[in-house]
Amino acid sequence: MAAARGKRRTLRLWSQPVRRMGMKEILRTNDPVKLSFAQAVMKEIGVECFALDGGMSGLYGNGLPFIEQRLMVDDRDAHRARTALEQALADNGS
Repeated sequence: MAAARGKRRTLRLWSQPVRRMGMKEILRTNDPVKLSFAQAVMKEIGVECFALDGGMSGLYGNGLPFIEQRLMVDDRDAHRARTALEQALADNGS
């Protein structure tokens, strides 16, 4: 028992170092239709996205133009996401 006290046991959860995930903003808008459209485009191309500031925007009934919702994606997907979104908005006429 005394020998076990001197040894440190480490728990290894991942076989590789954990990479910190960086996020990039690809859209900032007050328009809930445009935000929903952008989320659908991200889903279609297989990019996970997160809408931020929806609570603050909705808190004031979208009446304050400076509180906009942001659509965020992972750093690694940002270029592909922006390209797809720009193309989809151009095709849609927005």
